[in-house]
Amino acid sequence: MAKYFVEAEFECKCGCGHNVKPILIDTLDVIRAELGCAITITSGARCPSHNDAVGGVPDSYHIRGLAADCVPADGDLNRLANIMRQFCPTANILIYYSSGFVHFDLGGAGRTVIMD
Repeated sequence: MAKYFVEAEFECKCGCGHNVKPILIDTLDVIRAELGCAITITSGARCPSHNDAVGGVPDSYHIRGLAADCVPADGDLNRLANIMRQFCPTANILIYYSSGFVHFDLGGAGRTVIMD
């Protein structure tokens, strides 16, 4: 049972009920504890239709329920990304500076990319 997140925070924003995998919630819960401030999930699981509507890539980990876009309450994207890497070295982390969020997925490639 996660301490900082509830599953509803990760559900598809279109209201279809597409759900996230528990491993993602549990992993982000540990990251949140280390970060020491709230993390807002702006996008979690997505159904294929919603993923298309928001311009997501066709093979998105959001569709698989294994990705979340995260905004730290303190605004420090670098610190969040570093903690994500520390606790999950195989995760994919994409930092979107101009949009103010970090994409985190359990895809297993272990890459960190600055997107903008």
